[in-house]
Amino acid sequence: MASPKEIKSRIKSVKNTVKITRAMELISTVKMKKAQEKVFALRPFAREANILLSSLPEEAKFDQKTNSNKTLVIAIGSSK
Repeated sequence: MASPKEIKSRIKSVKNTVKITRAMELISTVKMKKAQEKVFALRPFAREANILLSSLPEEAKFDQKTNSNKTLVIAIGSSK
């Protein structure tokens, strides 16, 4: 059987482990909330991008040859 000193040491060790676990849970909760806020902030942008892209024709005619050396670039970005 373990001595009282060993038992006290084990109890203290378990309590410290519980404290560390609780701190880790709090940190992960905060990180999860921040990630959710970012996702919620992107929803309107994603919705509008989906509307924009779904309005494009399914088969765009980009294979037509022209005599122009011009290049069209379409940039889509957020306001950040």
